[in-house]
Amino acid sequence: MVTLENTSVEEPVAEGSDLRVQLDPIHGGLRAAVFGSFVAAAIGGFGISAFVFPDLFFLSLAAGGASAAGASLGLERYLKNKWPSGREFVANAERIALTKHEKIELVVDPMQQVNVLMWYFKVRKDSPRAKKGWYLVALGLEQADTYIPIYTTVDPDTFAEMPLSNQFTKLEKRKRDKQKNSAITSSSNMKRAGEQRRLHEGEVVRQMLGGDMLYDDFVTTIEFLQANYPKWMPSD
Repeated sequence: MVTLENTSVEEPVAEGSDLRVQLDPIHGGLRAAVFGSFVAAAIGGFGISAFVFPDLFFLSLAAGGASAAGASLGLERYLKNKWPSGREFVANAERIALTKHEKIELVVDPMQQVNVLMWYFKVRKDSPRAKKGWYLVALGLEQADTYIPIYTTVDPDTFAEMPLSNQFTKLEKRKRDKQKNSAITSSSNMKRAGEQRRLHEGEVVRQMLGGDMLYDDFVTTIEFLQANYPKWMPSD
């Protein structure tokens, strides 16, 4: 990871300035409940239709599929606001942290130097949070042995208008050793390879511990960090 500078930030966050963002809008428990409702509705819809129309097998299949889709979508929309993950991104004058049910999972001191990594890559297939071709956009805050990654998904046109969009680096595919050795032929290529290595390390941490944000919350977070921690947070 990046070598840290042990310098203090002179301008503290204004007293009373505080940011709290709920994370993981589609968390594991919600996904399990939605999948369960999908399976139950599919079986129920098929069974009822097969009982009413015993000679129309394909109609029963269609009824099961429609029931499953309707039940899972309806339950997902209802639970999104009723069943939060319990994880939050919290930032104030004392700390920047990821918490779960008010207990700190990861924390850094914003009054000391924080290293910032920013990267993105194209989503390869549709998911509940993104369509194929959208971008996954991540920001990592690193201090000592602690790394706080947050991320969101966004379509390319909206990404182009996002704060700091021109400072996010595209995460490239890892190259095989032979290709890597042949590519590093200049200082600029070595610098690029080192940057990509740090971004891939950040991506591993994001997959394990990252906090998923809605796009608007991600933008709000970037703007808050810029306004309150100008000594280490990049500016436009």
